[in-house]
Amino acid sequence: MRTSRGIAEDASGFRNFLRMDHDMFREMFYRVGPRIEKDTFWKKALEPGVRQAITLHYLAMRDSYRMLQCGFRKAHNTISKIIPKTCKAIIEEYLEEVLSCPTTPEQQREVAALYSKRWSFHHTVGIIDECMWP
Repeated sequence: MRTSRGIAEDASGFRNFLRMDHDMFREMFYRVGPRIEKDTFWKKALEPGVRQAITLHYLAMRDSYRMLQCGFRKAHNTISKIIPKTCKAIIEEYLEEVLSCPTTPEQQREVAALYSKRWSFHHTVGIIDECMWP
């Protein structure tokens, strides 16, 4: 990982690469890192920060595993194991905090009012994937 000074100097590059600012990356690292840390006797395991960066870059850019292999200098079959495990760890860590489903009619009305006010999506209580592809 870079020093704080290096990140501060290239904050836009960091954000462009991972679609996330460094503070959010660090917060996620502290929360998700212990879940993806590996302990092995055979060889030095890939650090949690690298695992997280590979996964976030994959999610942000939708590169193939072979493209990530070139960029991160890790074998594509290793990357193919890292990404699903890291995604699962992120989901487990943030599930209750980020993805909560309204269960009562009152909660559903509150969520619908929020979607209506913020994004002009009326009568909406949830969105699965807000990405729009041309």
